[in-house]
Amino acid sequence: MSGGVLGLRSAVMSGPRATLRLLSSCSNGCRFCAQRGGEPLRLTLDEVGARLRALRGEGFAEVTFTGGDPTEHEGLCDAVRAARSAGFTAVGAQTHGRRLREGALAADLATAGLTDVHLSLHGLGAALHDHHTGVPGSFAESAAGLSAARVAGLTVVVNTVLTRSNGRSLGELGGWLASRGVAAWCVSVPRVAGALRERFDPVFPRLGVLLPHALHALASAQREGVAVFVRGAPGCLLGPFAARALSDAPRAYHPSRCEGCPARAGCCGVDPTYLARFAGDELSAGRAPKGARGAFTGREAALSRMFVGEGPGAEEDRQGLPFVGRAGELLTKIVQAIDLDRESVYIANIVKCRPPGNRDPQPDEVAACRPFLEAQIDLVRPAVLVALGRVAAQALLGTDAPLARLRGSWLEVRGVPLRVTYHPAALLRNAALKRPTWEDMQIVRDRLLASGGTARSR
Repeated sequence: MSGGVLGLRSAVMSGPRATLRLLSSCSNGCRFCAQRGGEPLRLTLDEVGARLRALRGEGFAEVTFTGGDPTEHEGLCDAVRAARSAGFTAVGAQTHGRRLREGALAADLATAGLTDVHLSLHGLGAALHDHHTGVPGSFAESAAGLSAARVAGLTVVVNTVLTRSNGRSLGELGGWLASRGVAAWCVSVPRVAGALRERFDPVFPRLGVLLPHALHALASAQREGVAVFVRGAPGCLLGPFAARALSDAPRAYHPSRCEGCPARAGCCGVDPTYLARFAGDELSAGRAPKGARGAFTGREAALSRMFVGEGPGAEEDRQGLPFVGRAGELLTKIVQAIDLDRESVYIANIVKCRPPGNRDPQPDEVAACRPFLEAQIDLVRPAVLVALGRVAAQALLGTDAPLARLRGSWLEVRGVPLRVTYHPAALLRNAALKRPTWEDMQIVRDRLLASGGTARSR
């Protein structure tokens, strides 16, 4: 197996909402979709029930069903009922909303216990929205779905992905959303994944040019009573709207322009592809917000949790998303046991492709991938590194020493403290390794607390 590396910052849980992906299919074909391609997924209701019980066992009280599009799962009403029976106090659906207009689906979902809808709209009118979804008529259908959701008494929040095409044309959308009873609106900068990998130039927005237009649109919506948020943009480009930023996974940081930034601990940075293309020319630590981020009101905090973000899709699994499956689930529990959440952790592998037969990577393979790993460490600048297993530890440290000799003391890689522990897959094979792993992670937690880092979600 390829070895795993964790980059950790000090963090705290803050009442997050769980997500449960029901299926991979979606009848939209969005130009920026991060989940395009890969193996199909469609959970059975038994699988849904088991995963809901596991999430409740982890302490989650709210959950949002995602996809693909969960309204295209024939068992969504049953899944909502199962979530309410499991004790979830709020149950949402992240959807394009087109099917909500059909028959009594919105009313049936509300009766089953659905509380809110996270709707995707990417421009006012067919010319913009349908251009982004690739489906003629999709704006009219989504707008009708929004109306049906509101008639059914559901809370509706809307997410708009900022692109080159819609950035200058969002001004009228906020007023339209307010007139239809939308509770909150978030404008999100996309991630370069899935479909966007091949469409970066025509789709990805030039932030310094288009963010001001988006922020002006958000300000207009806010004046009309809509709670507004922004996600995926660096704090130095947000001005006063840095106080409206939702937490997001770290992306990448310019080694000099972001150095010493007072907002670094809570800033997601910019996408690595974007940083490589434009060399961080818009970034400036001097423009970053200073001081603590403003607190949301109770209503705003509840609404902000409905924006669950777009999780990694099947393509990311196929391309080597670190730690999925049973080992990934166990890693999540290990991280949560030291008062962090999975989103606070930057995860990387020693090699970037799965070796044939899941064998250990060869020295030349490790050497070929090492520059990428070192670049990740330099960009993320973690407070602590954790090497998961023998392969990761030996590769990071350039040694063939056994794992038992490498555990038990603080080491260092590229100026970052390193702790070595067992790989989650080893714990699945040998439960006796769970206690020493727990002891290792307690030491890591103590080091993080001593570092004085601030809360940050990945």
